[in-house]
Amino acid sequence: MDSKVVLKEKNPHDKANILSKILLCWSLPLFKRGYKQGLTVDDLFQARSGDHSGRLGDRLEEAWLREKEKCKNTKDRPSLTKAILSCFWVEYMMCGLLVGLLFIVLWPMIPYSLALFIEYFAGERTPETYRNAHIYNFILNFLTITTALMFNHVALSQGCVGMRVRIAACSILYRKILRLNRIGLSKTEPGQVINLMSNDVNRFDQAALYLHYIWMMPFVVPVVSYLVWQHIGYATLAALAVVAVQSVLVQAYLSKRQGALRGKIARRTDQRVKVMSELVNGVQVIKMYAWEKPFEKLVDKLRKWEVKFILRTSYIKGFSVALSVFTERFILFAAVVTFVCLGGGIRAGITFSLVQYYNLIQLACNIFFPLALAMAAESRVSIRRLEDFLLLEELDKEEIKMVGIAPNISNGTEKDNANSKFKPSTLVLSNLSASWQPNPIVHTLRNISLTAHPGEFVGVAGLVGSGKSTLLQVILGELPPAQGTINIGGARIAYASQEPWLFVASVKQNILFGLPYDKLRYKKVRLSDVSLCF
Repeated sequence: MDSKVVLKEKNPHDKANILSKILLCWSLPLFKRGYKQGLTVDDLFQARSGDHSGRLGDRLEEAWLREKEKCKNTKDRPSLTKAILSCFWVEYMMCGLLVGLLFIVLWPMIPYSLALFIEYFAGERTPETYRNAHIYNFILNFLTITTALMFNHVALSQGCVGMRVRIAACSILYRKILRLNRIGLSKTEPGQVINLMSNDVNRFDQAALYLHYIWMMPFVVPVVSYLVWQHIGYATLAALAVVAVQSVLVQAYLSKRQGALRGKIARRTDQRVKVMSELVNGVQVIKMYAWEKPFEKLVDKLRKWEVKFILRTSYIKGFSVALSVFTERFILFAAVVTFVCLGGGIRAGITFSLVQYYNLIQLACNIFFPLALAMAAESRVSIRRLEDFLLLEELDKEEIKMVGIAPNISNGTEKDNANSKFKPSTLVLSNLSASWQPNPIVHTLRNISLTAHPGEFVGVAGLVGSGKSTLLQVILGELPPAQGTINIGGARIAYASQEPWLFVASVKQNILFGLPYDKLRYKKVRLSDVSLCF
């Protein structure tokens, strides 16, 4: 409970100068420390002010509540994607502008400058061409260094945006867990929550690195094709045909299949984690009845189903990567052969510039573009799963207040404090009905009436499944009543669950439960505990 890691060292990025930020020199001490002695938790830096989970969670939760309020009147399904975009679109748009500047403007100029520089050695050398060669050489080196620095900064910026989205999503998931009522809890499992917070949210980290290449590809291909046209003319069309077949048709289909398999993998993983959680909780019963072998076969079967779809996804990813590796060679071969067949002459300037052009095509269209499509498909599946969880029933804020200040409840919504004719601490239930299902055939509780006065000891007896725990959940406000009224008056309710639970900590830490140490109060708790034992 007190295992929180306190990071003492401030983030070096905040105090770095402009040159250090451009060259990323502020990170060198960390690499040096890791090279000498290895990194530990104490070597981590404090998070920057804009990266704290509380602040990010507040931003996304506010946007999500606005989205839910907007869709309440239209009956549409709230979109978590719109909520995320409304929070992070500005910073991610800036990353997109840098990506466009890098791949559409700066990077295509490198092979163009390279061709002009090489032509100096193949043509007539004069003082004017000598001066131009130095200019082309300077431009070539400047563009190479600039694109290298910009590419790393763009990747870092996109990774930071993805990290913030992931942290914000984890924050609102945690807050949602604390607000779930019993109906919402019955529709989910601990294994599903673990899968959401460990696997699904990680898609944001990966998707943020590549999504901009989806809109960028239609701009990169025409720009590069126009520059290639200046060198080889109609032979450019042969290269475009190869790009269209590999990038648009094959890779798009593979990405679609990968996204579909991602949804199946997530469902199989949820099922396996759910079964494993139930097995761990019931391991004593399993050992007592010697059920190890049947349950071992069950877990093995579930794992094989999961691995089967993971293997299919791995095969698709492997084929996509292998296809991307040979793209540059296919395009270059098609362009050069077509150019020669049309009567063109191969020169060093043309050949080396074509290699650079098609290397850019391969990087943007056959590596990043397929990854972007795959990550978009997987992220869409993950967002859908997150939306399903965030839309589960939760405790109504008014009902939570009612448990504390205890006004009247009528069908879970109506309050009447002024006309209350009961004593402040009297608990009164009148014709109360409640159920775990939205529209049940038969309610779990039917027409329950109860009056409990201060100082009375009331016991509720019944068979297993008769609704004793359901009655307590209704009184606590965690299960909304279908009909009837509840009057809690001014009573303050304490609930002790029949299922004991402890944190992995000392006895003292479990008693304090995160509160500051009060010696007198702690002693009273210990004495009351001893009195219960004797």
